[in-house]
Amino acid sequence: MENRVDLNKTVTGETIEKYEKKKRHYQSDSVASKYDDIRFTKRSHRLRNKRKLDAVQKAISTARDLGWEIKSVLDIPCGTGRMFPLFLNNKITFNGADLSGEMMKVAKKRFGQSGLMQGMVRCDAENLPFKSKSIDSVVSIRFMFHIPESVRHNILREMTRISKSCLIIDYRHCYTLKYWIKKSLNTLGIGKPPSYRFSVKDLHNELNSAGITIVKVFPTLRLFSDKWVVLCKAK
Repeated sequence: MENRVDLNKTVTGETIEKYEKKKRHYQSDSVASKYDDIRFTKRSHRLRNKRKLDAVQKAISTARDLGWEIKSVLDIPCGTGRMFPLFLNNKITFNGADLSGEMMKVAKKRFGQSGLMQGMVRCDAENLPFKSKSIDSVVSIRFMFHIPESVRHNILREMTRISKSCLIIDYRHCYTLKYWIKKSLNTLGIGKPPSYRFSVKDLHNELNSAGITIVKVFPTLRLFSDKWVVLCKAK
């Protein structure tokens, strides 16, 4: 298993550059207008999305079973509103936040009349324009794997600052057949090494460093998917 800290130290410049490029990529009307069609046209993509939504629903239900109030949510980055139907079904008021105004235009067009949307905010996740402990929960899906380690730490701190109740975040983990096959083949000199994926220990270390405790982890598909939806809260 690669050491996350050492790995990131060796590619910091390259990782930051990729992150900045990714941020610019989504700030495009053409990308935003085609995003959902590209992302969810295939049946396999729709099934993958359903599994992710189901895992987020389990996290919300578990938090409520624990007695935590989730009446308001910040979804960041909200993109075109992938999570919004879930909030509507749970009667949760929500704010969408994203660096891409173009992506949020699509989300607002689709869900702006829902009655539960409180607003859309264009911002960087490292500097959230919300008061401390002003929102029950922060939901962040399909985001962390784009972000360099040092930036992730800042973002997690900001999410913790504004949340009154809990965080629901997804991560990519290493406990899949695909990862270990690639890793084994690379050890034999075949193919490229697999991209970094979190171990349980690394995930605990990452969140602990930001003052966050893991409550429960929800895999989306054991052995065949590298997605974890993590319910957590500030220490």
